[in-house]
Amino acid sequence: MYLKIDNQLFNSENFQYFEYENKILNLVFNGNVSSKIEQEIEDFQSLVNLLKENKNNIFIENIGINLKNVSGISKEDESTLLFFVDGTFKKFNNILFSNIENQIIGE
Repeated sequence: MYLKIDNQLFNSENFQYFEYENKILNLVFNGNVSSKIEQEIEDFQSLVNLLKENKNNIFIENIGINLKNVSGISKEDESTLLFFVDGTFKKFNNILFSNIENQIIGE
């Protein structure tokens, strides 16, 4: 499914994760492609509601993760590392490993 945000089209199946902070939506896709878009909170919530239709997507606070593009997840001290199918990774200092684990396996 393609999403239209402003004057851009994005393939939602290829997004790895997004972060929303201070009215800036940072979308990161496979292949180390990213886009930063200024968005009001209402528009961001509409995006989250649309992406929630796909069960591969999980949401923790203002971060969304597409599990289809995650190869592995590991805990590192107080941080969580996500390894993606394209060989890239992202270290999240603001997401607990247990929060992701709970959403994935329901513990």
